[in-house]
Order: sequence, then C-alpha cells, then structure tokens
Amino acid sequence: MADAEDIAPGTARANQILKSPTSEISAHLENAQILLVAFHSMMGTFMAAGIIPAYNAFAEQYNVTVPDAIYLTSSQILIFGISPLIWNPVIAVYGRYHVALLSVLGSMISSHSLKALDFVAPFSLAKHPRILIIACAHAITFCYGNIAVIVEMPLAFGEKFHFDAQQIGLQFIAIIIGCVLGEQVGGPMSDWFLKRIRESRGKSCLANRLWLSYIAFATIFAGILTWGFQLQRVTTWSVTPCLGAAIASFGNQMQTRNSHNICRGKQTRTGQSGSYAGAFYFPNMFSALSFGGAAGVMVAIIGGCALVPVIAVQFVSTRAEKR
Repeated sequence: MADAEDIAPGTARANQILKSPTSEISAHLENAQILLVAFHSMMGTFMAAGIIPAYNAFAEQYNVTVPDAIYLTSSQILIFGISPLIWNPVIAVYGRYHVALLSVLGSMISSHSLKALDFVAPFSLAKHPRILIIACAHAITFCYGNIAVIVEMPLAFGEKFHFDAQQIGLQFIAIIIGCVLGEQVGGPMSDWFLKRIRESRGKSCLANRLWLSYIAFATIFAGILTWGFQLQRVTTWSVTPCLGAAIASFGNQMQTRNSHNICRGKQTRTGQSGSYAGAFYFPNMFSALSFGGAAGVMVAIIGGCALVPVIAVQFVSTRAEKR
C-alpha cells in the first residue's frame, strides 16, 4: 500500500491519478449530470413561460379576459416558488441523484427517515438576519424586475398593438439578451471587485459585494421606468419598451448573481419563493394604474423595501468588520 505522502497533492502520483482515464470519465459524468439537471430545470420554467405569448388566444378560445388567462402561468410559478420548501428537505435526506430520478420515490430503501424538522430547516435563514434581508431584497427585485415584465407581455404588446402569439414571443428576445449579459457581467465583475479590495486593503468581506448591487438597482429602476412610460406613451410598436425590458433584466440578473454569491450556503430559495405571488395581482395593478403609474409604484417598492435594507446591511456589516 502506498504511503500517504505518495499521493499528497502536487506529487507525481497525485497528478497521475488526476490524469487517469477513470478520473476523466468521472469528470465527464459529473458535467453530464449538471447539464441534465440544468436542462430539466429550464424546461420546468420554460413550459410555464412558453404559453405566455398565447394568452390572447386562450382568452378568445375560452371566453375569458387576458388577466384571467395569466393565472395559467401564475399558478405554475407559484408552485415553482413553494416546491423547494418541500423538495430541499427530501434531497437533504435522500440525495440529489435519487430524487432527480423521481422513480426512486416509490422504491426508497434509505436507512434515513424524513422528519418534520427537515421541512423546518429552510426557514433557518431567520438565524442569519443579514442574509435574510438580502434574500428578501432579492425576492422583491426579482418580482418586479423580472416576473412583472414577463407576465404582462400579452397585455403590453398583445392588446395594445394587436400582436399575435408569435409576435409577442419575439419581444422576449430583449429579456433573454438582458439576462445573458447580466449573468456574464455580474459574476466576473463581483469577483474582480473583491480581488481589487483584497489587493488594496489586504482583506475583504461578503458585504463588499453589495457595492455592485447599486449598479444593479440603478439599471432596474431605469429599465422598469423606460418600459412602463414608453408603453403608455407610444401608439404603435417601438423598440424602446423592449430596450427598457432588456435593461431591467440586465440589472435583475446582476442582482440575482450578486445575491446568490452573498447568500452562498444558505437557503436563498426561501426568500425568492415569496416573489412568485406577485403574478396574481399584477393584472389588477396595471389596469388600475396604467403602465406608467404601475412602473413608478414598482420602482418605489424596490427602492423602499429592497434598496434601503441593502444599504442598512452594508452599513452595519462594514462597521462590524472594522471592529
């Protein structure tokens, strides 16, 4: 049997093991599993969002209003928000691989038993008030900077410009572009910013990531206001509402990545679950306030209930770090 030193990290033996065919196969299998999980996760929300462009057709076929048709998606995304509270404890006990197979639910032979305490575990986030505040702030920005814009697309472009399902679907390209750019910028920029702080101060803390949140909030505000006021102003199709949606999506995705980096290891889904309820009252809000008025209200809510708490968390965390 080889000595422990023979396979210590950095030794020739360790490098040989890492480069072995078995190690390469394991890495490929792991990447394949991650790809499958990502694909199936996408398909869940894709099926809920995929019917959004057809709201007008549903409303006409089933003799209901478009706001009523929106509940087809609202009910699904509400379940998406609540389901992690159920599945996370199951995964913690039986493992991700077994739960992902789903069929194992009928044939589990694990020696571990699922206890009621496991379902309470996601709410342990309350023990970390700063993380809880960041998670709730993320839920609010996700609600108004993402879901509100998405579920109102049929009302915004279908009824106003008399678009069909295909034309409504094309408007989502702006949101996709904004999210992709926000994801690519948010992660690397946050890491680069922390690296610069370490180089200048010799250390850094997670609260330093919050500095980038202000860029995200600024773009969310600008995007929502542009989207709402331009939709209310224009009488024929214009690219400016889509530009606003792209800017808001960019900021939302940047804030999402930043929040997840800060809340790493905690139950971030717990805070995000509450954001899905907004889809149930958005139609009434837009009908009562119009697009411009609703956009102003959403920005005010994000500013008061998300931005201000984030500033407070950074202030408290920075003072605690100095001590």
